[in-house]
Order: sequence, then C-alpha cells, then structure tokens
Amino acid sequence: MTFFEHLVELRKRIINSLLSVLVGAAIGWFVAPKMVNVITVPIRAALTAHNLNPQLVYTGPTIT
Repeated sequence: MTFFEHLVELRKRIINSLLSVLVGAAIGWFVAPKMVNVITVPIRAALTAHNLNPQLVYTGPTIT
C-alpha cells in the first residue's frame, strides 16, 4: 500500500471508531436512568421498611 492508501484506511477507521463511540454514548444516555432506577428501587424499599427517609442524596463521585 502507498502512503496515501494508508491515510485513507486510517481515516475510515477513525470515522468508524467515532461513530461507534457516538452510538454507544447515545445508548448509554437513554439506558442510564433506567439502570439507576433498577439500583435505587431496592435501596429505597429497604430504607422505607426501616422507617428511614428514602430520599437518596448524591454528593459527588466516590473515591476508593
């Protein structure tokens, strides 16, 4: 392959990679709220069962 053929191939792969990232981000954008609900519903139920305030507060990212 010539140098310019390599550049064409690189451009195709970069475009495919960007499209894949955009599609994945779009899917994540719509799926994330549902996943948060799946996680928080049992926690809220447990807090309510123990007569505690079921309101969850997000203060920042956790660091482990």
